Amino acid sequence: MDQAHQGQGIGRQLMNVVMSDAGNRVLQLVATKAGLTLYQRCGFREQYGIGQHQGTLTQIPPFSPRPDTLLRAVSRADLDTICDLDAVAFGANRRPVVRAVFDAGGGVGVLAHRNGRIAGFALARPSGRGTLIGPIVAQDEALAIALIAYQLKATNGFIRVDIPKNAVYLGEWLEAAGLTCVDTVTAMVRGDVREERVESRVFGLVSQALG
Repeated sequence: MDQAHQGQGIGRQLMNVVMSDAGNRVLQLVATKAGLTLYQRCGFREQYGIGQHQGTLTQIPPFSPRPDTLLRAVSRADLDTICDLDAVAFGANRRPVVRAVFDAGGGVGVLAHRNGRIAGFALARPSGRGTLIGPIVAQDEALAIALIAYQLKATNGFIRVDIPKNAVYLGEWLEAAGLTCVDTVTAMVRGDVREERVESRVFGLVSQALG
């Protein structure tokens, strides 16, 4: 927003329209420091921090995937399965978004199997100065690291990954890889929060705008 129009309540008016149109739906967003107070006044509650990791890969740090973990490149035939797993982890069906990311990246991504079952995935696409890895869905941090490592081996240049700050081990691993945390934003929610799914979790955002 132009500085000349700041402080006039325009942001609050826009949020009121969005919240009115949404009705009783649970609303989620990612807030920068500048927008945090506005969203709090609109009834949003802080959930967790999100770390923006970026840079140029310096090394693939050691990691220890479970022995039953099998990784392979994704294909278009995997899209329905990927979208279903994403919906479980994210808590909402965002099939059009996942398909758009897949197409924007030219189908670049990795799929994980454990004991013959799909356990996670990571997609990658061009973004800004280089490549953004996300969404990333996995059963645990160890699998998320294995997925990212697979993708990093096939990626050159500038890389960005946005992860939950409470994924401490993953964050430390990214730092060791040369992808430093340059900023922190906040995931917020308005309405009743769903119970977190044990079988899958979002470890990497599509983007700060889309979660």
